[in-house]
Amino acid sequence: MRNLSQLPKCHLHLHFVGSMRGRTLIELCRQKNIKLPYQLLKSSKVMLDPSQRGWHKFQELYEIARSCIDHPQEIQRILFEAVEDDQLEGSRRLEIQVDPTTYVKLFDNSYEKCVEFILEQLQAASAKFGVEVGLIIAASRLHGGEHALKLAELAAKYADQGVIGFGLSNDERVGSTSDFVPAFDVARQAGLILVPHGGEILGPNSLKDIIEKLHPQRIGHGVSAVGDPQLLREIVAQNITLEFSPVSNLHLGVVNLYKDFPLHKFLDAGVRCCLNADDPLLFEHRLLYQYVVAREYMRAVDSDLAQLAKYSIIGSTASHESKRRWLKEVDQWQTV
Repeated sequence: MRNLSQLPKCHLHLHFVGSMRGRTLIELCRQKNIKLPYQLLKSSKVMLDPSQRGWHKFQELYEIARSCIDHPQEIQRILFEAVEDDQLEGSRRLEIQVDPTTYVKLFDNSYEKCVEFILEQLQAASAKFGVEVGLIIAASRLHGGEHALKLAELAAKYADQGVIGFGLSNDERVGSTSDFVPAFDVARQAGLILVPHGGEILGPNSLKDIIEKLHPQRIGHGVSAVGDPQLLREIVAQNITLEFSPVSNLHLGVVNLYKDFPLHKFLDAGVRCCLNADDPLLFEHRLLYQYVVAREYMRAVDSDLAQLAKYSIIGSTASHESKRRWLKEVDQWQTV
């Protein structure tokens, strides 16, 4: 079988906090004498226990991890390690999501200083590891539409300086999608790619609402679309890329077994879909393992894996030149 780490790919769905290496989190917390729950100290496979599955448990652990980051140097370290890990797994480009809300206190309560610092560190990491980078500023549903609008205006301000997209994350059951329309309108007018989460916890009707009101080019997850053939056709017609994270979906109980993930139904329908790590800090595995899971549990052959990698490249915001080069490299990978 061909080496999956040598398969050129892009990484389109990775959250900043969730990108942190487990040993980095443990080291930071030991330095600060912060006691971590056992799920964050040991293998995250404990989340596979049915009693540990689900969104609320995940969110609780995520917030604990987030609270351990309280210095700009720690933000720098996490970003550098995320880019390095992508380089080791054959990723040509990383588009990482950050909600700066938590970190502005570290930059004199200035959102601008926070974003500028993150962009500076991403560019430095890109230069060091040879992986292209892009920053997606992501609003949380928990903070409501007004705060999302503030972040969209912030993202628009840096649209030509490394911010490439605007996202909407967290529990999709919170709030109404309509609340976030003004924010997405601002981001769209600035030329940013729109990448809300959807179709992970809720069914296809919620996904339809997101597509109709927010007009995204990509959707984080979107797996529930499989239950609605008309919705699948609409996703194909609009060239929307779905950012799948099968390991995340297993841990959160979206699917019960890896083999239950309906990957081939999406591929057969012609849906642009790609594989992503989402939050490897909590789900243990990064980008490469998503491809391993597809191969070992979903019967994906090398041509399927190459197609997924191509969709990740096509769905990225990389330049046309970079896309052409990487797509050619994928074809070369298939001839080895």
